[in-house]
Formats: sequence, structure tokens, C-alpha cells
Amino acid sequence: KAVEIWANELRLTDFDEEGGWAANARVTTRLADLGSVTVAGRTRSSGFGSISQNINSRQLEDLTEVDIASSLDLGKFFPEKAGVRLPMYYGYSRSMANPKYNPLEPDIELDKALERAETPNIRDSIKQISQDLVTRKSVNFTNVKIEPQRDKTKVNLWDPENFSVSYSYNEIFKRNINTEYNLDKTYRGMFSYNYSSRPKLVQPFNKINFLQKGPLKLIGDFNFYPLPTQISFRTDLYRRYHEIQSRNVTNPGFILPATYEKDFLWNRYFDFRYDVTRSLKVDFSSRSTSRIDEPQGRINRDMDNYQMLKDSILTNLWNMGRPTLYNHNVNITYRLPINQLNIAIKGICR
Repeated sequence: KAVEIWANELRLTDFDEEGGWAANARVTTRLADLGSVTVAGRTRSSGFGSISQNINSRQLEDLTEVDIASSLDLGKFFPEKAGVRLPMYYGYSRSMANPKYNPLEPDIELDKALERAETPNIRDSIKQISQDLVTRKSVNFTNVKIEPQRDKTKVNLWDPENFSVSYSYNEIFKRNINTEYNLDKTYRGMFSYNYSSRPKLVQPFNKINFLQKGPLKLIGDFNFYPLPTQISFRTDLYRRYHEIQSRNVTNPGFILPATYEKDFLWNRYFDFRYDVTRSLKVDFSSRSTSRIDEPQGRINRDMDNYQMLKDSILTNLWNMGRPTLYNHNVNITYRLPINQLNIAIKGICR
């Protein structure tokens, strides 16, 4: 079947003796070998609860929740021989709670407060302030790459199978009676290159007979590997932007200052391993971190000076940021050819 749809859970109505009700539903769609999409929803009225709970112990809010999650392999749109691996995940959830009582006037029900609002704008303002809203968005492309061919035995430095990229974006937005908005965004992008092989040992004098005896055997056993054993490079950019605007409930005329938290890091990792000969091996690894400085204050697309702020960030990015951390490690190992030295000494003594 190209498409399969089934309901994992479908419970539309549950009533209790107090008149409260709840509904739950969950549907999963399977799109052949492309992936799957799951949609779940839940709603509950204020006062709903179990028989053993009294009225004061029950939830005093109308709750509505929606959750969408999809996992797709977009590489299926390419020919199978191309070996493209393009997994994508998308998630969205929204939870809204409408309280039974007006949080600004706890003794009055919210419906009554909305009815006596003088204008539609005031009514919408009261409703928005009273709601507890949380939304989450997520998009991920993890380890996008080209799979190596099954019949391929030789690995080259320039093979596209050595490269991979990843990207993720997550956003959380909240608002409630005490918070006008709480926005948290995180971005992460990664690029990696990984080459690993076992090159064939080269022995240029191996077939010269007179170099295989006596002291000359040191020359006859000369060998080297033409290519390194491993080259690995990974770089990732991580950015977080967090903005909070608190609500002044007691004195709405005095607006509290917003707070901002920003973090923009650029990490780079490099590993290099080269078995120069059978006896000589070199291993090098390094790590560095740079910080991309951002202008102070709010950064949003709806601002008049947004392009100027964006250009400032891009300039610091092209300059590779401000270095804050660097370390490296070098290991060189050499094994003395004791056996060959013994043979050479014996040949000289004779």
C-alpha cells in the first residue's frame, strides 16, 4: 500500500458526574517507504476529573493540545543508485489553557469578565492575557550524505561519501499572565569530512636482491605509505537567541525592560593520522572555539535597523569570530628496527 492510515487512539468523549468532559485522538499515516506523519490532539474542559477528586482538586481551565510529528526520508525522491540520504524531522505542538476564572480578578469567571468588556479590543486583550500558551517548532536534517556504493572498494580523498551536513532549528514560544512573551530559538549547523582507509604499503627496493642481505638490508626494507590513514574535519555553528518580556500586572502603565540572552559559537575539530612507515606514525588533533559577537539588545526581522544588525553579525562571521579556545595534541611514535640493526652488525663483523 502506498498510504496506510490507522488510529492508535480515538476516545472522543468522556464525561464525569460534574459535567466535565475530555477527548483524545491520535492518527498515524504511513507514506509507503517515504516516512510517517503522526497527529495527536487532546482537549479537556474545566472541572473534569476522577470520581475520587473533589471540585477543588480538579483542573480549573479548558485545555487544548495539538501535536504533529513527521519523519521523512527525502532521499527517496532521488534515484536509488545515487545513494542520497536525506532524513528530515518536523515537529509542531501547541498547548493552550483558558482559565475558568479571570486571573486579574480571581473571584470572577473569565466568561463573565469577557461579557462585560466595553469594547472588542478590551475583550481580546483580557482573553490573550489570561491564556497560557506554549508552542514548539522543530526542523531537523541529520547527517545528510551520500552512501558509499556497495561495489566500491577504493576510497579516495575527494569522494562525496566523505562529506555530510546537518541542520536543526528549534523554537519555543510561551506567554501567560506573568509573561507577555518568552521566545527561545536555537540554530545548529554542522559540516563534516571524514576520510579513513588503509593505503597499500610501498616498498621500492623490495625486489632488489643484493639489498636484502647484510647491512644493506636497512635500505632494502625501506617502506612508506603514500596516503594518510585518517583525515577528519568537523565544524559546527551554534546560535541561541532568548528574549523575555515580563508583564507588569500590578502597574500596566510601567513597562518592564525586556531581557536578552544570546550565544553564538563556532567550533572546529581536526584529526590527522599518518602512518608514514611501518615504524613511524604521526597523530595530530586540534580543537578551536570562536565566539561570534552580536549587537546588544533585540534582534528581530520587524525592526527598522534589522539589516544593519544582520550585516554586523555576518561581518563577524566572515572574520571567523573572536577566538576564545584552542588546544592541540601531537603524538609521534617511532619503533627502532632492532632486528635489522642486529643483522647489519653481524654482517659487518663477518
